[in-house]
Amino acid sequence: MELKERGQKQLKERGQKQLKERGQKQLKERGLEKKRLNHVHGGFTVLMKLYCRSGWKAKARALEMVQEEHDEQYSRLKDYRLELLDSNEGSTVEVETLETEGGLDIFFRFYVCFARIKKAWCRYSQPIFGVDGCFLNKLQTDLNMRDGSGFTIISDRQKGLLNAVSQLLPQVEHRMCARHIFWKIAKSYNSAQYTRRLEKLKMYDMGVYESVMQKNPKNCSLAFFNPTASCVDVSNNINESFNNAINVTREFSLVEMLETIRRRAMVRTDIRRKKAQRPKGKYSIKAMEKVNLEQKKILNCTAFRAGPGEYEVQEKKSTYKVHMGLHSCTCQKWEMSGIPCCHVLKVISVKKLNQEDYISSWYLNSRWRNEYNAYIDAVRGSNFWRRSGETEIMLPPKPETQGRKKVPKRIKERNESPQKKKSKGKELKVTREKRIMHCGRCGVVGHNTRSSKQSEPAVKKTKVDGTEEMCIGSSQPTQSQVID
Repeated sequence: MELKERGQKQLKERGQKQLKERGQKQLKERGLEKKRLNHVHGGFTVLMKLYCRSGWKAKARALEMVQEEHDEQYSRLKDYRLELLDSNEGSTVEVETLETEGGLDIFFRFYVCFARIKKAWCRYSQPIFGVDGCFLNKLQTDLNMRDGSGFTIISDRQKGLLNAVSQLLPQVEHRMCARHIFWKIAKSYNSAQYTRRLEKLKMYDMGVYESVMQKNPKNCSLAFFNPTASCVDVSNNINESFNNAINVTREFSLVEMLETIRRRAMVRTDIRRKKAQRPKGKYSIKAMEKVNLEQKKILNCTAFRAGPGEYEVQEKKSTYKVHMGLHSCTCQKWEMSGIPCCHVLKVISVKKLNQEDYISSWYLNSRWRNEYNAYIDAVRGSNFWRRSGETEIMLPPKPETQGRKKVPKRIKERNESPQKKKSKGKELKVTREKRIMHCGRCGVVGHNTRSSKQSEPAVKKTKVDGTEEMCIGSSQPTQSQVID
């Protein structure tokens, strides 16, 4: 038995020695410097730390090459502008720079508006768009907005943007994104519905009501919007989607970033053009889906004729005035969306009229096709760009940063709420904020069992099937009792 154990020990020591020699031989062959050994293998400890000087040099050279390309693209930015103008005739492309004391041009911002897209939007699209810190004065010129009359803008509550809109476009309808307002209040179609829902909020929580009123919810509610655009959007989500789509390009050099965004827009327009050719009906699929949804509600409606083209429609306990000639209903859904509400559809059903005659022309499939028939022309590579002969643009000064490099994303305003996303397969935990603390022993509010003066848990009486029982338990509130 002793001989067996001694033999196993010798074999183990011999194996460890051979393993150490083999590892050192491999390290020597690879040209790596041995700094420190710290490796554990079956009870044998070897301390090891390796580094390679050539790797740091390669990384530094790679960063230099990236920086050189970055500098070159800034210097050729004016050449890129000429290429866009040559390939997309009639477009507006502007490069704004700041002149330094030494007479150098420092890059400030870049603006482009493609001619075909601009003409198609002005002719076929609804006069509503979202903005997010853009070139508002240049958009005013390109889209021929004048004082903003007849147009609608949706934006966040950025202070600079609010001032710019009020100064440049005093007559425009400026909708505030309803992201911070309760959706039911924002989607109130008329003043009566708006007041009723606001009162419900006030009864639910006075603090929340006061917070909502500070933001002037009339700027976010459909009840106070102009029906010119025939659009019921109360959020700026389309801009947020665009910002999210281009987040990946923020790490690229400037021209590469602009080209990636342009190429994505070009490809998306072509995909939408092909998709617009599929529907065979007169109106878009989404418009007809909304009509069918409203059609199901007419069972609760009763129509009474009042005069030429005028009807009184009763739905449950409410009564609405409908005027077919003026395309108006008291609920204001028809005017705001351009799609008949259930009250109008009830009259159409009674009079045996055609539903499609009362849908807004904004939803025509032909208009949708014409919008996406406008495309962005392809652009040649940088080796084909002609030289502008103008002074080269220099990079803007880099801000000195400390710590870890931040992910390049859009900087949000102070009034924008942070996004809370849950990771894959994991639910967000319920926070302890605003939770009322109860002692598990004495049941008093304001402290826990650690600071309780009572040594034994409290005895509470509960009723079970009409009888009283004695029970001992914690007085901690359930999840449903937590104030949210």
